Amino acid sequence: MGDDHKIRQILVNLVGNAIKFTNNGEINIAAALIPDEKNLDFIRISFTVRDTGIGIPTDKINGLFHSFNHMHPQGYEEMNRGTGLGLSICKRLTELMDGRIWLAETSEKGSTFTFEIKLPALSQE
Repeated sequence: MGDDHKIRQILVNLVGNAIKFTNNGEINIAAALIPDEKNLDFIRISFTVRDTGIGIPTDKINGLFHSFNHMHPQGYEEMNRGTGLGLSICKRLTELMDGRIWLAETSEKGSTFTFEIKLPALSQE
């Protein structure tokens, strides 16, 4: 059981960024259930969005999830109408679901974002 609206909003933002910054190549989305052996009342779900786009400059990684922070040169962001709010909103929504989001990897050939949330497990009865 979870907030499908928040999950969808995070995925739409991450996939939208992947599409925006990947002119050629591919975008992969994966999800995994992670059982909590210590507390069977909850389960963690991990989502990963990986692209082969332009990547994120290493000097921008520290501010990645801050509001109004643009990752790419000024002309590129303006051309793609980025506001710099998407990743900070994703971070806040993830935290509201007792989770976290992070940049798993980046290179000149793309980036990988992962977010993990904690949800109540449904009864098997």
